[in-house]
Amino acid sequence: TKLDTFLDVGTGSGILTLVALVHGAKHVKAIDISADAVKAANTNFKRNGFHKIKAQRMDIAKQFMREKFDFVAANLITDDLLKLKKRLRSCLKKQGYLALSGISSNNLPLLKAHFKELPLRCLKMEQKEGWSAVLYKHR
Repeated sequence: TKLDTFLDVGTGSGILTLVALVHGAKHVKAIDISADAVKAANTNFKRNGFHKIKAQRMDIAKQFMREKFDFVAANLITDDLLKLKKRLRSCLKKQGYLALSGISSNNLPLLKAHFKELPLRCLKMEQKEGWSAVLYKHR
């Protein structure tokens, strides 16, 4: 599957954006509500030779994103993932992928129940050391 476009919600250090760039994503967008995270991500992009990419301070809950992406990664606490579930899904292209992480394993059943109502198919779940991640595909 070709993943040309990538959105990193809650970019933090920018590591997921860097992985997408290294693996050939042509258009990436990295956003975070924290100014410190945006600064750290931009520093890491430059250190790794990606001078044109700039993380942006943005609250996806308050600012609607018109762009659609092949892959959306959201590393946020469970409450925020639940609150933003429709926003995150709306950023996906048809047949796009949504990766969710930052989920306490105790909250995984709650997250799965909430995301079940969206037109997404669960492809994979990982649990390690009390944390979980889930990969969905837009139907």
